[in-house]
Amino acid sequence: MTYFFANSDELKKFNKNPEKYAPVYGGWCAYGMAVEGKFGADPTNYKIVNGKLNVFLRATSSIRWSFGTRATRSSCTQGRRVLGHTE
Repeated sequence: MTYFFANSDELKKFNKNPEKYAPVYGGWCAYGMAVEGKFGADPTNYKIVNGKLNVFLRATSSIRWSFGTRATRSSCTQGRRVLGHTE
């Protein structure tokens, strides 16, 4: 994963806690995880939920995922297990 920074202050903030800025689900599309698919993601399509960065393949994926409930997000965890990932 490649990160870009606007200035050195932002880089310093990142270096203090890089995990805070990493996308969940290993950078795969969050909606894809909910439907047990391993879709790439476009970093310009994202939502921050409960302080976590969720990235999506495209805007429509983000919208579908947003309409989901807590169960949809639980499905993401299940999807990761089915695809052989751990939390």
